[in-house]
Amino acid sequence: MTEIIELSEDIEVVAEGGIADGNTKEYDSAWAKMSYYLASGERVDVLIVDQNRGGLIADMGIKAFIPKGNLSMTVARNMDKYIGQTLTVKVLEVDQDNDRVLLSERVVTDEDNAKQRKETLATLKVGAEIEGTVKRIAEFGAFVDIGGIDGLLHVSDMSWQRVEDPNEAVKVKDKVTVKILRIDDNGKRISLGLKQLTENPWNVYRREANVGDTVECTVIKVDSFGATVNVREAIDGVIQTRDLSDKRSDTAVGIVEVGDVLVAKITDLNAKERKLILSVNAAKRDTERAEFRSYLKDQEQKEKELTPTLGDLFGDLFNDIKD
Repeated sequence: MTEIIELSEDIEVVAEGGIADGNTKEYDSAWAKMSYYLASGERVDVLIVDQNRGGLIADMGIKAFIPKGNLSMTVARNMDKYIGQTLTVKVLEVDQDNDRVLLSERVVTDEDNAKQRKETLATLKVGAEIEGTVKRIAEFGAFVDIGGIDGLLHVSDMSWQRVEDPNEAVKVKDKVTVKILRIDDNGKRISLGLKQLTENPWNVYRREANVGDTVECTVIKVDSFGATVNVREAIDGVIQTRDLSDKRSDTAVGIVEVGDVLVAKITDLNAKERKLILSVNAAKRDTERAEFRSYLKDQEQKEKELTPTLGDLFGDLFNDIKD
């Protein structure tokens, strides 16, 4: 049986999901909930139904708006991808007279990040090794996420070798294990190190090399003062111009070239100051002395072989006497 409704008769309409029409119990209930969430500060999950240039539109039984400035960076950069998705938000403003409800997803994200930061900070200790993810690279180093907290991996702490460009050592999204060097200002500044995970190569070299040793090295730089040479990974030394050649010269340019392989003698080694001085001339003199000593030894041996003994000269006579 169909009920006949007279004109001008008041009726109640109940919305089956979606945004409620005005002047209904669902509509009034939706506004009441908005006021509750605003007063309590509770979080609420909302369905994103649309977007415009200013932000996202959510369905909370009534239309609610999330301004772009109240979205986390991740969501703000990809708003269209969140249509039909659910976001967790907080209610910032309720104005029923003007049908205005403002939400914030960023405040929820900020709260979560702050909580995670606090929890992570409580576990961090100077000297500890921790895994992180490279988030951003700057001219002076890289920022690494170590569990909700960003630490700075300075370019000087990336490698024992000189790093001109941080991009040579790490890339964004790289998973890296770093060492915590310093925690300053209650965790606001955290310094990280990558090279500190291995022993200083200068300390290793000091144990293995000594002043007076002769080593092979490769020229990596030439200037008026001399040549910079690489002895092994992360170990560079200097050969002054006067120690490169017996020929007098005011500059090393023209005596050696980048890429030349030289044999030089260590004349000074200070691992603490990362100082290594070498001399090609000294190595040549040592080689010449060694060759001369070897020559004298050979001559002495030859003389012994050529000089007859008494036995050689009078061997038969001695035999006759015995008989």
